[in-house]
Amino acid sequence: MTSLPIAVWERTPYWFPELQRQLQPLGTRVMDCRVERDIVNRVAAGAVQLVIALPRGERLPLRSVQRWVASGLHVHVVLATTEESLRWFLYEMGVTSVFDFEAARASLVKACR
Repeated sequence: MTSLPIAVWERTPYWFPELQRQLQPLGTRVMDCRVERDIVNRVAAGAVQLVIALPRGERLPLRSVQRWVASGLHVHVVLATTEESLRWFLYEMGVTSVFDFEAARASLVKACR
């Protein structure tokens, strides 16, 4: 069984290799994104889910997130502790799931299945 691809946007690889390790055996292709414009290419390549895990101090591009959600992309966000106050706002925007780092370690793979 092959699942639709997942894009992972992060500056330093952590979630990309982890999701790849756990989901590729199930037939899910995981694609990495280093900069925001990579997301357009990954969506064009078929990605229907996006994991965003930006480093502490880097602002989440809320307008872009809103645009991606509106286009039908399932967006999962791993929040830095400095952005925890955005959790409910992101849910109201339509983000599929929002995690802090520890919760993501336990639940991100399940959310992406």
